[in-house]
Order: sequence, then structure tokens, then C-alpha cells
Amino acid sequence: MSAKKKQKENIELSVFRVGDITCAVGINNIQEINKSLDITPVQNAPSYIRGMMNLRGNIITIIDMRAKFGVEIKENYDENMRILVVNNKDESIGLLVDKILDVVHASLKAIEPPPSNVQGVAGKYFSSIYKMDENLAAILNTDEVLMIDERR
Repeated sequence: MSAKKKQKENIELSVFRVGDITCAVGINNIQEINKSLDITPVQNAPSYIRGMMNLRGNIITIIDMRAKFGVEIKENYDENMRILVVNNKDESIGLLVDKILDVVHASLKAIEPPPSNVQGVAGKYFSSIYKMDENLAAILNTDEVLMIDERR
């Protein structure tokens, strides 16, 4: 099998945790994974905006994925937390996650649409489900996650 054909049958995913939720995002959507949690709070921002961060001269917004998913927010950072910097419409945005678990080569055959009963606030943030050997990972719909709720 050619390398090009094999490449089309797999996707690279960064797998991470937010509370008890195992999530993943395509590597192609990630600019970098940052260990620095030097985040400046922003007054009157929606509750899921943790703050802003200076990333090598660029100011980026940090979205707390716990708040986005309706999981209890951690007031203090711990050594496992990371910021996934993703690109959206020519802008970099950081996703604050609890822990990076792995980077995997996922077979497209192991990725399915989410079940119809996965709805609600968090459900709209997932585009598909990756069936790992011993767990499931919800693959983020980054466009939906990065959409700022203008109604606040």
C-alpha cells in the first residue's frame, strides 16, 4: 500500500482530558501545545473565557474547556494542564485542557458520527467519536467550540 493511500486512511489526533471527558482534535488544527499558563483574566468576558495570553508577541484568547463543557471549573492550575493553540479564521485561540494524553494515528474506520442522543450543551461541540482500544474520544468540532457566544 502506498504511503499516500495509507495517509488518507488515517488521521493524527491529539487526545486530551477535560474533567472526565476524553477528547481529541486533529493535529492539523493545532498550532502548538503550550505549557505556560500565564493567563491574564479579562473583566466582563463570558464565563468560558479564562483570559488572554501573550504568545511570542501575539495576544490570544484562552477558552476554558471545562466551562465550555459545563464541568466544574478549577480555580487553580495544576502541572498537567496545557493550552492547545488552534487556528480559527486567521486567529490563534488557546483551549485550556486538563491533560494531554497522547498523539495517535487514528484509522478513519474507527471514527464514527456521535450517537444521536449526545446532545445538549457539550454535544454540539463534538463532530465525531474515535473508538480507541479501551476508551472513546469525542473529536472536537473546533468551529463550534471557538464560536464566541454573542448573546452574553
